[in-house]
Amino acid sequence: MTVAPFAPALAAFTVPAGYVEVKPGSVADVAAVVSAIPPTPVASQTNLAAFALAAAYAGLAGGLQAIVVGFIDPVEFGVSASLRQITFIVVGGMGSVAGSVIGAAVLSALPEALRPVKEYSDLIYTLILLGFLIFLPHGLVTVLARLRGAWRRSRRSAR
Repeated sequence: MTVAPFAPALAAFTVPAGYVEVKPGSVADVAAVVSAIPPTPVASQTNLAAFALAAAYAGLAGGLQAIVVGFIDPVEFGVSASLRQITFIVVGGMGSVAGSVIGAAVLSALPEALRPVKEYSDLIYTLILLGFLIFLPHGLVTVLARLRGAWRRSRRSAR
C-alpha cells in the first residue's frame, strides 16, 4: 500500500475549516422556510457549498477506497458500515474535522476487538453511539479541549 492515496485525504482536511464555523440553518432561516419565505441568499449559498463539498469528499473517499482495496463491493456500503462511520463522527465530536479524525483513530481497532462477537457488533456500536449522544454529546474533542485548558491553566499558575 502506498502513501499516495492518503495525500489528497490529508490535504482535504484544511478546506472545510471555514464551513465548520458557519452555522447555516439558523433559527431565522428555518422559520423562514417553514413559513414558505425563501431563506437569505447567504444561507442558501452556504448550504449549497457545504453540500457540494460533502459530495466531492464522498466521491474522493470512494475513489481512494477503490485504489486502496482494489475493488468495490456493495456489502462494504451497508447499514453496518454507515453505523460505524456515524459512531466514529459522534465519538470524536460532531461539527469538527478534528473530531472525526479523533473518533476514527480511537475506534479503528474496535472491529478487530469485536471479531469474536461479530454478530453483536452492530449492537455494540449502537450502544456506544447512544452512550456518547446521551452522556458526551459533543464528543471527545470537548474532553481534550478541557484537558488542554486545565493543563495551560496549571502551567500559568506554576510560573
